[in-house]
Amino acid sequence: MVSEENKDLAQKINDFLVQYRKIVLGVLVCILAAVAVTIVWFVTVENSRKTSIIGVEKVIYELEEFKREDKAKNPSAEDPADQSEKQVSEAVKGAEDKAIEELKALGSKYSSSYAGFRANTAIAEIYFQRKMYEDALKFYELAAGAVKNTYAEGVASFNAAACADELGDKEKALSYYERASNVENFPLIPRAIFNTGRLYEALDKKEDAVHTYNRLLEKYPQNEWALLAKSRIIVITGSDNQ
Repeated sequence: MVSEENKDLAQKINDFLVQYRKIVLGVLVCILAAVAVTIVWFVTVENSRKTSIIGVEKVIYELEEFKREDKAKNPSAEDPADQSEKQVSEAVKGAEDKAIEELKALGSKYSSSYAGFRANTAIAEIYFQRKMYEDALKFYELAAGAVKNTYAEGVASFNAAACADELGDKEKALSYYERASNVENFPLIPRAIFNTGRLYEALDKKEDAVHTYNRLLEKYPQNEWALLAKSRIIVITGSDNQ
């Protein structure tokens, strides 16, 4: 049996819902509308992300296909990746230049996303193969900025450091190797740390070099780069106390 008290409570709730049904329904409609807007926003963002990546990958794929076709027409030619700027065919250079312009537009449009990273990295790789290290550095920098706090930032920063190294800009190379070495989950952290120490040596900052090499030994004692770091410490300090 339902008690009189429970009946009264049920009746009060029913009366409230009847009296304020429009308000209750209005709140419910607002909640459903908000949920619908949120879902639409997430779907739109996801679709935009997929579209941006597809656009970039399409340009990269078409360029690689053109290179394969060009190589098939000239089987005696070496792999374009191993050629200097003068050795690459004019047709390939023209295709690369076209791709660069398309990728620049996409990299600018999606400057803070993985699509931007891919676009700017592809441009940088073309310039690096042409030994145009200053241009390559610029686009690796843009690539790193597009994917901050991800392992991909480490990849772009490491490559930017390699470009600066080629240009003889030790300070800039040092800063980018340090940046790469501090990116979580970046697989080349030991190598980046070693290169940081190497550049400190080149800049005649021996204490900083030893400190960096010791950091490598402490964090990755079994890594091959740590073993090289140990040998550098011995050379710098003249001591084998590690």
